[in-house]
Amino acid sequence: MSEGIPDALLDYVEGLKTHDIVRVAASVSDELEFLSAAKLLDKAEFLDMLRALYNGFPDWNYEYDRVEDLGDGNYAIK
Repeated sequence: MSEGIPDALLDYVEGLKTHDIVRVAASVSDELEFLSAAKLLDKAEFLDMLRALYNGFPDWNYEYDRVEDLGDGNYAIK
């Protein structure tokens, strides 16, 4: 990871990596809208989806290389 990446984004990524729902929840806004292939999820639905994923696939691993700063407050997780 590089300097300048917002702590909330780093916490979000680390929460995904470690299956830490509390950390993920604390890192996202209550107004979160997550667009899935099937529907738009609010924060509670998104966290429920993560719980189901982690329960169904306990060895699932969120692998990433880095967080890239795209400028203007936009980031990409590679």
